[in-house]
Amino acid sequence: MEINFRSREQLSCISGLSEQWVKKGNSLAILKGFPGVGKKTVSYLLAQQVKRKALFLTLDADSEDPVSSMYFDLSSSLESLDNNKVLETEIGQSSTLELTKKILSREDLLIIFDNLELLIDNKGFIKSKGLASLFSDLSRSPRYKSKILLLTTHSPKTDSWNESAYTHTLKGLSPSEGSSFLLSLVKRKGLLEKLPKEKCESVARRLGGNFRAILTLVNAGLEFESLENLMSWVPEEFSPGDDTYSQELLEEFERTILTKALERLSETERSVLNYCSLFRRSFSRSFFKFLNDRDIVLDGENLKRGLLERYILDEYRGNYSIHPIVRASQISSLKIDLAAWQAAHSLSSDFLLDSYRNTISDGALKLASSYAELRHHLLEANRLLELFTISERLTVLLSKSITKQMQSQVPKNKVTLAERIALISCLPEDKRSNGMNYHLALCLRARNNEGDLEKALSHIRKAESKNIYYASWLLRLELEYRFNGIDAVDEVLIRFRRVSGDRKKAASVYGKAADLAEEAKRLDKAEAYFRQGIEFIPDECLVEIVPAYTRLLRKLDRDVAALTLLLECLDRPGITRVSTIYESASRLLLEAGEENQALKLAERGLEDERVSKKWVLRLIKADILCAQNKNKDAVEFLQNSIDNTGREDPIRLVEKCVEILTEQGRLEDAIALFEKQLQRTQPKNRPAMYVDYAKKLEKTGSSDQAIKILEGYLQSTSGIDKTVAYEYCSNYYFSRRDLIGSIRILNSAVVDPFIEDKLRFYRDLADRYYREGDIEACLNVLNTAFFDPNCSSVYQAYMDASKYLSKEERVEDAIDVLEEGLKAPAVGDRVAIALELSKRLDSVGNLNRAESVLCDVLEDKRASGLWRAYKNLAELLAKQDKIEEAGQVYKEAIESVKSNNKAAIYISYAKFLWSTGDVSIALQFLQGAIKELPKNQELKNIRKYIEIEKENKNTFDEVFERIEYLKQKIENENLYRAFYKNGSLVDDMVSEETIQQHFKLVWANTKSKVNAEVGNGLGYVDFQITRGYEDTTVVEFKLAKNSALMDSVPDQVKAYARANETNFYYTVILFFDDKEKAKCIKLLDSLEIKERNRVILIDATVKLSASKLKRERVAQNFDA
Repeated sequence: MEINFRSREQLSCISGLSEQWVKKGNSLAILKGFPGVGKKTVSYLLAQQVKRKALFLTLDADSEDPVSSMYFDLSSSLESLDNNKVLETEIGQSSTLELTKKILSREDLLIIFDNLELLIDNKGFIKSKGLASLFSDLSRSPRYKSKILLLTTHSPKTDSWNESAYTHTLKGLSPSEGSSFLLSLVKRKGLLEKLPKEKCESVARRLGGNFRAILTLVNAGLEFESLENLMSWVPEEFSPGDDTYSQELLEEFERTILTKALERLSETERSVLNYCSLFRRSFSRSFFKFLNDRDIVLDGENLKRGLLERYILDEYRGNYSIHPIVRASQISSLKIDLAAWQAAHSLSSDFLLDSYRNTISDGALKLASSYAELRHHLLEANRLLELFTISERLTVLLSKSITKQMQSQVPKNKVTLAERIALISCLPEDKRSNGMNYHLALCLRARNNEGDLEKALSHIRKAESKNIYYASWLLRLELEYRFNGIDAVDEVLIRFRRVSGDRKKAASVYGKAADLAEEAKRLDKAEAYFRQGIEFIPDECLVEIVPAYTRLLRKLDRDVAALTLLLECLDRPGITRVSTIYESASRLLLEAGEENQALKLAERGLEDERVSKKWVLRLIKADILCAQNKNKDAVEFLQNSIDNTGREDPIRLVEKCVEILTEQGRLEDAIALFEKQLQRTQPKNRPAMYVDYAKKLEKTGSSDQAIKILEGYLQSTSGIDKTVAYEYCSNYYFSRRDLIGSIRILNSAVVDPFIEDKLRFYRDLADRYYREGDIEACLNVLNTAFFDPNCSSVYQAYMDASKYLSKEERVEDAIDVLEEGLKAPAVGDRVAIALELSKRLDSVGNLNRAESVLCDVLEDKRASGLWRAYKNLAELLAKQDKIEEAGQVYKEAIESVKSNNKAAIYISYAKFLWSTGDVSIALQFLQGAIKELPKNQELKNIRKYIEIEKENKNTFDEVFERIEYLKQKIENENLYRAFYKNGSLVDDMVSEETIQQHFKLVWANTKSKVNAEVGNGLGYVDFQITRGYEDTTVVEFKLAKNSALMDSVPDQVKAYARANETNFYYTVILFFDDKEKAKCIKLLDSLEIKERNRVILIDATVKLSASKLKRERVAQNFDA
């Protein structure tokens, strides 16, 4: 739609871009502005003003390689056919990044890219390294003739690519300009009766002077709705400049108007909108003629005109696009019906096929550009045969566009990954390069659908060649081992030596083979592979494999061989990075108790000119001297080294020296050295250094000195964020139960103007006041946090306030404060507040309001992480036996939540299905969920438990499975460590109560009811597991050290079983040393077979490492 209105802000922006950037600046500029503020309009006007060929392109957020997408767009948009032919001849020698740079250095272009924000991650950096590299080069190098203007709604973080770029922030219309613009639109539409002149300024002001909002109001709404209705839809909280929050509110207002406008469209118009919405980029007017020719519409021109007038369709220079909010809405509704979705894409494919055939004579580059969209629509339409046919013409270009550097990069986006696999698979085998086969194998392994890994193995075998990327051999090893076992690894290594011969990369290949052998528990094979590697790898690459080989030898209890290997490596003249070798050998000798030999070796290393990291060996020498009780010599050596480090940073040496001085009690010397080092460091690093030093002092028993130093630093005015220092001091006092001291530190923190985020200090301060018994002071602190601009995510403060009020039994006040939090404009995580509020309402029996809160937040466009609300709403409904409604909510959640949040929904839904009693449906759902999320262990556990329940008809079998699971965790997965500290039993942890707590944890995901400490007239049985009156099993835990063990087993648990009217019972006994073990064996021997099978022993003895034995053996061998 042609807009002739120009604001002063726009004209000023155009002037700055034209005079200061196009004429004088580098090749890159950024135009930032709130959505709908007029950035595109400014770019169109700039294009008209400067004497350059202008191209309007869209950065492809869905592309894994935005640079290639940009290149294809540029090459196909250039009018000169000669340029395309020249570039086509070069594509075999250059990457698409280099080809893009050639276009930009060769052509006098003005290129406008929209939607930069889609390519920026949540930290503000560009996601694509290739794009960041291109932009960085553009902003620095004078060789580029072209100018690129990037349009964005969010400011990217300052980085190398944009620090010197010309940047301008475009603001909305002033009230008077907004009034004039609105009045001109109203007059054009003949709607002055609905919106008289005197109201224009207040309406424009209410819409924040936003171009797009004003256009939407007039063109899509005013003709059909009253002004009062339209203005009632503008959110009260709307305030331009409030970034994401106001952006969502603006879109909410526009969406309301446009939804009403869509309801007034005819069936034909809605169908055409569906087709238009599927185009990911602007489309030409020929599409409407195409619809005419297909008899889909009778008058395409008239239909187009109507959509333009309603501001549903936009046009610039003969290209059309759908209003972004309308497009999102149409796509969302169209996806619900798979047949309609495919039919619409099929129509788009037919239109693009006509265009595609017309480009065949224009060469591969134009073919590639039109192919990108066509491929998308053919895939969505499931027309794979046609996709195969047209792909043959693109084989060469595809092979070159996925460069050697890109062959190891697998697309992260699942859709892109599926497209990549489908596309390469379409190519005839004789057309695929070795690199393409390797890339396809990688993609198949990443997708990992049924049968993908077998196909990957087939393709990786075909990739074998002399010059193939070495990582292909790593993948070959992995896949051969998976399907053919460890012996297949030998064959791959033979092929590698014969075919590749790349000795410099051999360390990675042999290292991978050794890892696989270790995984197969074939340590003999692993050592053989390392030996072969040592013989094959050149000296300069040995350091890449020697450390791993050394670790294996030590694992095999062959420390002398490990030391010999390291010393032999040092004697090889071509060895590099010898610091690592000296360090490993010296430490091995030190661990073996050979301090003198270790010292000689470290000193030899310090004299070796090949050593680049002298500080590493200086630290080792200091450690050795300390091990010899020569701490004074160690300090003297380190102090001399600190003053003679050359270009090396002495920080590690200073830290070590300060540590030794502190341990010796020489605090004044340690502090002086520490503060001297501080002067060499940047101010921003000093708080962390102070804290590190305080921790060292605390370890030596000098806690008072540590806190005195830190508090002195906190009182200094350094102008930097001292968060870590405040935290340490506050926690120091708190850990010593000195609440007054902690409160004093925290009160200083919350008024420190240099703290970036004070929320944690407000929350801790509130906690301290509450512990002091001052609830009002606690609440006042949190109330201050609600409105402090230096607090992020204040939802946590609202939740804390509710928690404290609940503890005081002020339940209504607790609910009220959460209600206030939901209404706050910048509270942060609204869903978290809604969940807490729903929980509290549930606790007081107000289930209807609890449901309402969750439903409301699901409609809140400002909220994020909605999967949590879906999950809790479904569980709340299920709790009330509203099974059908709960199931519907789960289905809506699964369709709407993002992929990275699906796991929690899947887990909750699986438990829900299980609880309904339909085991087959639950297992069927879990099968699909695990296929989609193969790494999620919780889903696998639920499936396992359901299958156990399906197989086990009673609690007796299930209890046995759970006890065995606990036994496995304690005996073989290090849970026994829960009872020990530094290798010694902790009396407080060795109790039947502690063991019972561990047993409770293994009962996640069960339909059985688990009751602990159940009274039965004879006493209390530890556990009663039941599935109704007729199916109960009791469990009693015992410690082997119990003096009454021999008399109480099994009579006690049998009595408990009779009292619970069951014949099912188990006794579980834990022993912690050999004496207790012997006692348990004697007990089992005294029991009848039936009773013996109902007693389960768990070995909780400490599993000592063999390191001491190994050190003694090394020392003996070294002396020998």
